[in-house]
Amino acid sequence: TTTTSLCRPLIPKVFVLLSVSSNMNCHFAVILYTALQATVHWFMIRKIQQMVVLDFFWSSTLCSNSPQCDRADQTIFGLTRSELRNNTSMLTPVILPTMQGILALPIPEKSGQYFIFHLFVENLPDIAGLINAMKATHVDMNQNGGRGKVLEKNIELLRDTLNYGQLTGVKHGNGRDWWIIQAEYRSDKYYKWLLTPEGVQGPFEQRIGKVWSRIDWSGQAKFNRDGSKYIRYDIDDDLSIFDFDRCTAELTNPLHIEIRDSADLFQSAGGISVSPNNRFLYVSSYFKLYQYDLETNDIAASKIVIDSYRSNGTNFPSYFYLSEEAPDGKIYVMGTSGNKYLHIIHEPNNKGKACNLEQNFELEVYNGHSIPNHANFRLGALKGSPCDSLSVPEVCADNFKIYPNPTDDLLKIERCQPQNAQTLRLYDVAGKLLLTESLFEDTPISEISISHLPNGLYLYQIMESDKTMSQGKILKIE
Repeated sequence: TTTTSLCRPLIPKVFVLLSVSSNMNCHFAVILYTALQATVHWFMIRKIQQMVVLDFFWSSTLCSNSPQCDRADQTIFGLTRSELRNNTSMLTPVILPTMQGILALPIPEKSGQYFIFHLFVENLPDIAGLINAMKATHVDMNQNGGRGKVLEKNIELLRDTLNYGQLTGVKHGNGRDWWIIQAEYRSDKYYKWLLTPEGVQGPFEQRIGKVWSRIDWSGQAKFNRDGSKYIRYDIDDDLSIFDFDRCTAELTNPLHIEIRDSADLFQSAGGISVSPNNRFLYVSSYFKLYQYDLETNDIAASKIVIDSYRSNGTNFPSYFYLSEEAPDGKIYVMGTSGNKYLHIIHEPNNKGKACNLEQNFELEVYNGHSIPNHANFRLGALKGSPCDSLSVPEVCADNFKIYPNPTDDLLKIERCQPQNAQTLRLYDVAGKLLLTESLFEDTPISEISISHLPNGLYLYQIMESDKTMSQGKILKIE
C-alpha cells in the first residue's frame, strides 16, 4: 500500500471508502479534505514507517459516515465518480452524518460484484432529515479494467420511514448468502432482506421487543462474531439484545437493559462491540465504557465500568463512540468529534479491567466518524444446521436432511436410512396446518412444492403415525 505525505493538523472533512481485494482482507481508507488541499491517506492501526493503518477484521465499508456521498469528486470502490458511466445521484444525498447508513456486501457466487445497501433521504427540508427508503446499488469491479462500473443504482427495496442508521448484516447459515437488517423509525418493527446469487429477496418483517424512540444517529447495531446475537444501543433507548437465527433471520428472546448515566443528560452518543470469543459486550456510553457478560444468566447485573473518559488535552474531545473489532483481536473505539485519537481495548476476551483499555491512542492524522460499518466476511456456514442450501448437511439430524432452506419452490426431504412410512406437516407461525404430504413413496428423497405459499416463516413436522420424528423451520422466499 502506498500513501502521500501526511496532511497538516487541520480539522478535515472525513469520508470512508471501500478498498476491495480478492481475499476480502481489505483495508479501509479515509479521504481527508483539508482547507488547503485534498489528500488521500490509507492507514492501519499499526505503525508502518510514518503512517498508521486501520486494517479491520470485518472489511468492506464505503462512504457510510460521509455527509457528502453524492459529490462529483467522491471516490467509490477506488473509482472516482467522474469515471463512472451514468453516475448521477448514485448514493444517498444526506446532509447530516449517517452512521451505519451504508453497507457493501459481495454478491454470492459473482466474483467482483457487490451490492451497496444505502438508507435514502429525499425532500430533505420537508421531512427534517428522516430516512424514508432503503435502496441498493449494483457495482461490478470486473468492469473498466478492474476499476469497476455501476450496473444499476438506487434500486428501491422499501419505502418507509426508517431508523437513522444502524444498518447491518450477517452471513446466512449456509455460509454464502447474506441477511441485511434495518429497524423502522420509532417502532418495534425490523425489516430483513436476503442477498443471494439471484439478487435481493424481501423485505421480511418482524415486530419484537421495545418500541424505540430515538430519531438520530447516536447509536450502533451489530451482530456478534458468530452471528447468534443481534444487538442495538443508543443513549435514549439503551441496550437491546436478541437471539438471532441465521437460517430464518428470526429474532427471539428480546432482552432490554436500561443504562442510566450522565450521557442521558447531554443527548450524546454511544456504540457497541463484542469480544472475539463472543462473551463480552462493550458499550460506549459517551463518558463511560461498560462491559457486560453475555454468558451469564443475569446480563444486566454483570455490568462492569471499565473506565471513564479521560481528556485528550485538546479542544476536540474524543468521548467514547462507535467501535469496531479488528483482525488483531482488539477493539477500536472512535471519538465523537474531529481529532487524532482512538481508544483501544487490547484484550477484549478478558473480564473487567483485564481487558486492558488504552485511551487516546494518537494517530498521525485527524479523523472524525471514520470507524467503518462492517459485516463479518470470515463467518462460515452454521455447521449441522438445517439451512445449508449449498450442499447436503454433513449431519443427518433426526435421520433426515431437509434442503434448500430458504427455498422459493421445491423442498427436498431425504431420509438417511430406511424408515417406515412418514408424513410431512407444514404449519404457519400461528400453528395453522397448511398442508400434509406423504413422504418416501418408492424413493429416498421426496420433493414438496411450496411455491403457492406466501413468503415467510413456516414450521414443519415429519410424523410417523402419531410420533414426531423431526421438526424445524422453513423460510419461503421468492
